[in-house]
Amino acid sequence: MGFAESVERSLARPLITFSLALTSLYLGYLTLREPLPEITIDVSNEANVFDVRRSLPELEVLFRGEDVQGNNLNLRLITVRLENTGQVDLLQDHFDHAQLWGLQVLGGRLIEVRLRTASSDYVEERLNPVLVATDKVRFEPLIFERGTLAIVELLVLHDRDESPSIRGIGKVAGIRDFNVTNSWESGQRLSLADQAFAGTISIHAIRLVVYTLVAVITAVSIGFILAGLAEAFRTIQRRARRRLAGEIVRTLGTDDRILQVLAAQYELNGAHPIVRLLDSLGRADGLRSLIRSTSAYIKHLEREAEDHGSDPHDLTAVHTIRGSTRLALNPLTSLIEQLVDAGVLNASGDVPPDAASMLRLVVEAFVLLLPHREVEKARGNEAAWERHVLFPAGRPEIGRHF
Repeated sequence: MGFAESVERSLARPLITFSLALTSLYLGYLTLREPLPEITIDVSNEANVFDVRRSLPELEVLFRGEDVQGNNLNLRLITVRLENTGQVDLLQDHFDHAQLWGLQVLGGRLIEVRLRTASSDYVEERLNPVLVATDKVRFEPLIFERGTLAIVELLVLHDRDESPSIRGIGKVAGIRDFNVTNSWESGQRLSLADQAFAGTISIHAIRLVVYTLVAVITAVSIGFILAGLAEAFRTIQRRARRRLAGEIVRTLGTDDRILQVLAAQYELNGAHPIVRLLDSLGRADGLRSLIRSTSAYIKHLEREAEDHGSDPHDLTAVHTIRGSTRLALNPLTSLIEQLVDAGVLNASGDVPPDAASMLRLVVEAFVLLLPHREVEKARGNEAAWERHVLFPAGRPEIGRHF
């Protein structure tokens, strides 16, 4: 099982399943939820009509006969953005005609109100803001569709030491309280945490689904890109080793079964298993011990596969069960098994001296023609090779050969 297949089994499928489940839940939520109405009243700008930074006894500012500076007053122009930010269109019947629908100014006295602009000619014609008290503005009930907005300007006279505030008044079906914001005052000073947690529950639900899907898709994409790059790199390595193995076979000038097995193993796994085999041949009883160890290890894997209900011949299933992405048949084990299948070695471990000598001669000749650096690297990593490659599933307790 290649790296790409390992990623697909261990990462892609669960993540895709999870993302599909989240998408299904979100679509179900959108289908079953009840659309909510909402009207947002936002103070988008505030500006003083005049600004006297220094009080002068000779300076007198009168507004409708009232001394603004002498009475410590201020005249402020407040711009209010009225918008249907809900999920439904509001009809005239949604407004309670028995109550005043509009705006109220707290901490100030309304002097004038006017509609500056609107998103449609209908709203501009029908909203009709009117002063009905020194602190209240009335709007006409109208068809207020989703996304529709109007900009209203209020001229407010207030105490210089206090800032006036705006609130919505009236009753609209489905709306408990108007959403009142002040983007002019707090927009530029909004903290990162406030920005992250701003919005309604539905907005957070959408964010959760969208961000999760983006994270899942990104993780899967990165996994497949890395898997593809790793597989491409291994393919390039295998092609280079295939060419070198073919040159070695032609150089030795023989179609020996041992050479064919060694060439195939080198193309697939590099020099490590072949160098390990050569080192084992140089030790007393090394080949016999290696064959018996391989045979016992394969039987152990077959028993594990049978215990888990897998095909005993599909030994890679054992490591899928054990949570490992390595091949159950590691390169050295595979090399010994192929030599046994080719009739070069005996599965019992009893190898005639002539056969052992011939095997060592061919393996030694093959290794001598390999790049010196690759051979030395294989021998230098012997301890790590035995720990991570010879027995990737751990040393099974099946005899002293391990």
